[in-house]
Amino acid sequence: QFFDEIGIADTQITSPDDDDLLSVKTALSNGEVLSYSTCILDWQTITLTKNSAAPENDKFLGQQAVTHQAGNAGGHRMAIVGYNDGIWIDVNQNGNVDAGEMGAFKIVNSWGEGVGNGGFAWISYDALNEKSAVNNGPTTRLRIFSNIGRIDVKPANENSDVYLQYTLNSAHRYSTDATVKAEKHGTVYSANIYSFLGKSEEEGREFS
Repeated sequence: QFFDEIGIADTQITSPDDDDLLSVKTALSNGEVLSYSTCILDWQTITLTKNSAAPENDKFLGQQAVTHQAGNAGGHRMAIVGYNDGIWIDVNQNGNVDAGEMGAFKIVNSWGEGVGNGGFAWISYDALNEKSAVNNGPTTRLRIFSNIGRIDVKPANENSDVYLQYTLNSAHRYSTDATVKAEKHGTVYSANIYSFLGKSEEEGREFS
């Protein structure tokens, strides 16, 4: 299931209390797993610094934070794992805690502990906007989160106690699909798990 896109022009995020953030925050608070698309090679990053007006930063000094996405290079799928409304990311890099600079999502990449903050990073709420809400914020930017989706790991209904766990290793991750099938009382249920970029006929796979 995909969320409505957030941060588009007519629903601009201006503070951690913005209602447009509520659906994603609620899902994270409920322990759901969320994934999203981004262009990681065009992320613009700074490090979290100290400011008396943002005491939460003291816990994370020196960690990597993303102010915005400046282009569309490096298409990638990642996961959102948390959020913190008290973190300050100096989007306009003037050293002051300005309106629109508070709050960030915590994300995790799949490239190992050598990337970002041990594999994690902070994404400014403002980075979700196509136009910055911060005074003198960056103007060359694209929205950093798109196609935010939840991964449902609960039983299909209250009468079901069946879960599925599998590991799929492939040298062709962009062209491998899986079809999951289950049968109950003669009824067959199926669901397709598609790679982000689609598949080729030669390398498509079916698991049932």
